[in-house]
Amino acid sequence: MKQANQKYTILYGRLSQEDERDGESNSIQNQRLMLEKYAAR
Repeated sequence: MKQANQKYTILYGRLSQEDERDGESNSIQNQRLMLEKYAAR
């Protein structure tokens, strides 16, 4: 059963048009790493 005061964290990264063509770039990988570190703190 969920508690009414449960909180969620949503992480948002943006892909460039180049990322769409080439797959996941270093840019999006770095964004993900930074966001996950921030959320963990």
